[in-house]
Amino acid sequence: MTQSVFEIVTYTVTDAAWAEEGRRRARASVAKYAGFVGWQSYSGGEGATTFVDHVEWQTMDTALAAQTRFMRDSETELFRRFFGTKLAMTHVLRVD
Repeated sequence: MTQSVFEIVTYTVTDAAWAEEGRRRARASVAKYAGFVGWQSYSGGEGATTFVDHVEWQTMDTALAAQTRFMRDSETELFRRFFGTKLAMTHVLRVD
C-alpha cells in the first residue's frame, strides 16, 4: 500500500483578498492533477497575510510532478502573483 504524501507550505501574501480568489482558482485546477487527494488552508484569521496550505497527494512522485506543473499552470498564475514570501515548503509522510 502506498502512503500519502503531505505538502505543507507556509507563506505570506501581498493582498489577502486577491490571494483568496487566486487560491480558489488554483485549488480548482490542482484538484485535476494526477494523484491529488485534498487541500486545506489555514490562516491567522480575518485580515491575516500569513497562510499554511496542507495538500495531500497519493505518492511522492505525484506531489513532485504537481509542484512543477503548478509553477507553469495558467490557472494558478493569479495565486502565484500575490505570494509575498514563501516561509517554508516541505513534503512529509505521516509517522503514526
